[in-house]
Amino acid sequence: MDDPHPSQKNRIAFSLAATVLFGGLIFWIHPHLQNDVAPWGFVSFELAKNPFRAELILNSWGREGQFWATWSLILDFPFLVAYTVLLCALSRGADSDLKHLFTVGFLIAGMCDAVENFALGFVLGGWLYPQLTAAAYYFASLKFLLLITGVGFLLTRLMHFLRIRINREATVKSN
Repeated sequence: MDDPHPSQKNRIAFSLAATVLFGGLIFWIHPHLQNDVAPWGFVSFELAKNPFRAELILNSWGREGQFWATWSLILDFPFLVAYTVLLCALSRGADSDLKHLFTVGFLIAGMCDAVENFALGFVLGGWLYPQLTAAAYYFASLKFLLLITGVGFLLTRLMHFLRIRINREATVKSN
């Protein structure tokens, strides 16, 4: 990863802080949504795929769980903006010919998250239609695929960056 420009560092710092803040709040809500029907909490709801499964999850949550799910969904909008900006900024700073591809991948992941959230908002509102649950499922699946591969890319670039730094420092010390 290249050393980022000062404005890029500010963007990374601010988006990292926002990602941690909103992610922390969502993480705090998460235990309220975990049960035998939804072992992964809200993620189980994202991946429900059909109205029957979504209704089972909603019923297992009851009114209190649906209250927490609504807040999780509301907080996910600023969270998705924050993590998208963070991951795009980190990707753009990567020392790789693939950085633009992964930057676009992170943008698409953020858009998938937004579409998924809109669909889930309607489902939470009682619109248990197969088109909405399927949309949430497929957009969530694509989002997770893009985020997992993109974060893997960033981790490989970070290891490469650290290896170069360590080798450079070792060369300077030996001279």
